[in-house]
Amino acid sequence: MDDVIALYKRDIDMTLIRERLAMSVEQRFATYLDALRLVEELQRAGRATDRPKDLEAIAELESLRRPLA
Repeated sequence: MDDVIALYKRDIDMTLIRERLAMSVEQRFATYLDALRLVEELQRAGRATDRPKDLEAIAELESLRRPLA
């Protein structure tokens, strides 16, 4: 089991996790809102074009936006 855990751990960016944990709740929330605004901006840009691939990308972004259950 340790080998499996080590395999997964090698792909985890611990610096990013530490950076996020060092932030206050307010800072994390602001970062989340910035990312959400970017997603919404990309969605608007995608809707402005009628290309099918853009619409597929919008669907993927919307799935990322949904809260984890």
